[in-house]
Order: sequence, then structure tokens, then C-alpha cells
Amino acid sequence: MINGIGKLVYEQRVEKLKNAYEQRLIQTNRQIVMLHVVYVVANPSICGATKIIFDQANKLIEKGIAVTIVSYGERPTWYQLKAHYIEVPSKLRISLLIPKCHIIIATYYTHIQECIETEIAPVIYFEQGDIHLFNYEKLKVDHKGFVYTQFQLPKFIMTVSQLTARLIKQYFKRDAKIIPNAIDPNTFNNKWTEENYKCEEKYLLIMGREDVVFKGIEEVVAVFNGLKELNKELKLYWITPYPPSKSFECIISKVIINPSQNQISQLFKGATFYISASYYESFSLPVLEAMASGCPVISADNEGVKEYGIDRYNLLLYEKGNLQDMAKNMLELMKNDRLRDNLVKNGFLTVEKYNWKDSIEKLYEYLCQIAQYEVLTCHMLKNNNPKRGFNNMLEIFDYANELYKNEVYEEAIYFLNEFINYGSSNTDKKIEAYRLRYWAYYFLDNLKEARQQCFLTFELGIPQMKECCFLGQSFLDEARIEEASFWFEKAID
Repeated sequence: MINGIGKLVYEQRVEKLKNAYEQRLIQTNRQIVMLHVVYVVANPSICGATKIIFDQANKLIEKGIAVTIVSYGERPTWYQLKAHYIEVPSKLRISLLIPKCHIIIATYYTHIQECIETEIAPVIYFEQGDIHLFNYEKLKVDHKGFVYTQFQLPKFIMTVSQLTARLIKQYFKRDAKIIPNAIDPNTFNNKWTEENYKCEEKYLLIMGREDVVFKGIEEVVAVFNGLKELNKELKLYWITPYPPSKSFECIISKVIINPSQNQISQLFKGATFYISASYYESFSLPVLEAMASGCPVISADNEGVKEYGIDRYNLLLYEKGNLQDMAKNMLELMKNDRLRDNLVKNGFLTVEKYNWKDSIEKLYEYLCQIAQYEVLTCHMLKNNNPKRGFNNMLEIFDYANELYKNEVYEEAIYFLNEFINYGSSNTDKKIEAYRLRYWAYYFLDNLKEARQQCFLTFELGIPQMKECCFLGQSFLDEARIEEASFWFEKAID
């Protein structure tokens, strides 16, 4: 298993590298009434990187941009997402459900190539930092080559910090636009309300996935277990997207799975302090959110947190991996109230520099510039056709069905036509395709064409009750009572 990529999927992607090509764009002067941006997101579960994507999406919508999130997994409940959300079934490639748009933002390097191959719109790669960047020189040769190639494909790259921009330049010889992270002061602040987390316990707070080793969760648990002998009343709370293994049950006091943003803010406010033990970070958003909530912070001295974190000014830093150093900072912070107060005060001052007003304005201007580009169709792909590499016509039907269910009606109609015109011998599937097609036109408010498509089903046999009811409803929508009555009567004959 290669980090973040299943072995089979990874091998398939490496095999496709021979067809990889840099996206070719042409600059235009096109006028766009409403800009439509699509974020391609691999995993919608709670984490700092996903939260930044969703924050950007919501803020862009507030500025009048249409935003769609295309992702595996159900629409997240931990975040109040305003964007249109398309859930991709696990059996499909994520790029297959990308709708027509002006800009595609690939949010993980494994999706860059397939986003470009759609040839729908200019692709921006949004790099927030992960093991493939922080530990690039230690990757296996083939994986290293795969990552390097992906970074060469898009014309545009954006990132969140000076650190990640520097690494992108160092390893891949590419420039990246920096769009700084920011926090939402309406959620993360030091205002106490009746909804704030009510807890008489003294607890330390950690956040992150157990299976991501570089997050250092096991190290914090080990140090806490030792300190617990000195203070039996001290508790450890853990925010995580997935239930942890049973080995931690006797040590962790409380596990909070996929909490809402308001719940996280409340947990910060009630914590004695927050600990980030991550070896690698591009920016470390939770640390900044803790500061905004008035929660003292202890952090490993990764380069990302040092983008804004200053030891003994707004947080305590310890040498990453040095458990003795971590424990020393914990003990000091628990005993030194004056130090705690100073860290909190200076944390508030730090947070003021990272606001969404400035950050989203930079992103908005950047997107408006890129929206002036259009894709030049590339003929380097062997199977460059509208079927996007499907193996058979039933796969096209399944794909069209998913587009329909996700309300991407125009593209659904296109692929339903592909299936119907092919002349499938599967009559039941063909009837189903006809029905999806006329309903798609109906939902596009094209009643005349919807009825026309419905009448075509009669070629497959005598009118069925579903078609008669549909025709009746379509005429009723136009207040054409006589025609509506005729078809409703036909339905019950």
C-alpha cells in the first residue's frame, strides 16, 4: 500500500502516465455572467485541509460565484457547506462526474491528470501539503516520478503558505500562487455563550487521524499517560474523523468523532491547552483556531506552524519527536498561569492577521484571471472521445444515471443519447433510459422537449401508465386542463 493511494489504483495511474500531457490553454476575452468553479475533493471527512476547501467554497459563493464540490462519500454533516455537492460512487473515477464549469480545482495530486483529461476547463492544482511534498526525497523512485509528473501537468498551482510554495519550487521547479489560510471569527472566537461546552473536567485536547503517523497522536497519548500519574484528574479529549483503535480506550477520556465547527470551537474554549504533535504541516489551521478561541497551544516545531507561531510568544514549541521536551512544556503550561495568559493574549493578536476578507479577495482575483482561459482540445490521448474510456454501453448507462441523480441533467441527456442511439438489445434498460431522458428535460423546464422525448417511448410498445401520468402532469403544469385530463384518463384505462 502506498500512502493515500490503494495499490491497484496507484498502479493504474502509473500505467496512465504514458498518456499524461500538460494542459494546453488559450487566453480569451470571454464574458462570464456567473463564474462556476468545481472543487474535486477526494475525502470530505473532517480535517484542516478539507475545511479550508469548504471555507473557500462558502466565501466564493458569498461573492457571487457558483461552486460545486465533487467528492467520494456523503455530503459532510460536520460543516455547513453552501455549495452544490455531487457524491461520486466508489466504482466511478471521480473526474467522471465533473460538470461543465469555467475552472476545475484539483485538491490532491492524484487527481490532476484525470481532471485535465476531461478537457472541460482550466485546472488549478491546490497543494496544501502532505507526505508527498514534505517527504518527497524519501519516496520510492516510481512514486517520486509519478508525483513529479503530476506537478508538471497543470498551468496553474496555488498553495497556502510560503513553506509549501518554496518546496514546490525546490522539487518541481514550479511557481505557486499563495492564498493564505484564514479563520472564521464568527465560529472561532473568545466569546462565551450558553451554547459553550460545559464541562467541569480539566482536559487536554488533541486532533487528528490515528492512521496518519506523522500527526504524532501516539506520542501525545504516551506523554499524557505518564503525566496522568502526577495528576489523576487530568483528562485527554480527542477529535478525530474515525473511531480510534481499542488500544487507546483506557487512556483517552473522550473521543469526539466528526464534530461540527461550533462544537470544535467550544472544545477549544474549555480545554486547558491544545497539543499539535505533527511532524509536517503546511500552515496548521487548528493551532490558529485554538488561538482565536483563547486556548493555549503547545506544538511540535514543524515548519508550517512557524509560519506564524513564535515560541513563548503565542505558543510553546518543542522539538518534534522529543517526548521529554513535550512533557516539559505540558508541565510548565499547567503550572504557570502568567505564561498561559501571555500566550492567549498574543494569540489573539496573531489571529487578526489571518482574515478571510483579504484571503478570499486574492483568490477571487486569481480565479477571474484564470477564467479567461479556455481548453485547447488535445489529440494526444488514444481514446479521446465522449465515452471517456467506458468498457461497454451499460457503463455509460450507469454513468448517465449517476449524472441524473446528481442533477447534472444536460450531461445526463448527452450520455443517455449515447446509450439509446447505440441500439441496445436490453429493452428494459432502454425504456429506463428514455424515462430518465424525458424527466431530465422536464427538470430543465423544457416541457415541450420533455413531452417529445416521452412520445418516443411509444416506439417501444403501447403507452404505459408512467408515460401517461407524466404527459398529464406536464400539461397540468401549463394549465392545459383538457390535455391533462386526457392523459390521466389514459393512465387508468
